[in-house]
Amino acid sequence: MIGADGAWSRVRRYLTPVRPVYTGITFFEGWIDHPSDQINGIAGNGTAFSFGGAQALVTQRNGGGRICVYAAMKRAPDVIDQHIASSRPHRLGARQLPRLGRFPAIGGERHW
Repeated sequence: MIGADGAWSRVRRYLTPVRPVYTGITFFEGWIDHPSDQINGIAGNGTAFSFGGAQALVTQRNGGGRICVYAAMKRAPDVIDQHIASSRPHRLGARQLPRLGRFPAIGGERHW
């Protein structure tokens, strides 16, 4: 079904009366166009998952050598900050995943 993707798509209401609810997990997505050797080593040739408590970091190799990065964490609905990823992504990683906190910083990208 074209146009039925996403929790709040316009088509969804015609497919089901069930409304989306927040499950307590927030994902941030970013891209690294020209990953460093260090990031390539972490990401590998496919998909890599790193879990730590209530946080996770997922890297996925894509076409042209690009890497998609997903940072996931448990967050209460009243503390969701839609601007956190665009304002200081390097601090997001350091705070949420201490062992991998430098990942955005070593990416060589201004925005990830």
